[in-house]
Amino acid sequence: MNIKEKKDQVINWVNENKVNVMLGIGGLITIVVLAINIKKPDTKADIEKEFYIEPENDYGRDLDMQFVDPKTGEILGSQGCCESFMNDMLGN
Repeated sequence: MNIKEKKDQVINWVNENKVNVMLGIGGLITIVVLAINIKKPDTKADIEKEFYIEPENDYGRDLDMQFVDPKTGEILGSQGCCESFMNDMLGN
């Protein structure tokens, strides 16, 4: 059997089994796409949705603690804290 006869046999087999070949190719493409989606890392938005803390849950942080530069008096930042934390830090 030479190459031309083998080629003709393969072409005839593909023509007879077009439906099965197309289903097989579609299945392989589906598997590849699903594998890519599973391996894709989470985006920043996905992570934020997963660990989002609602703003109304401030856990009693009703005071605003400010970090100030002692030399210039410039406010460097602020953080919410509760009254018990403030009392602990002041030694009351």
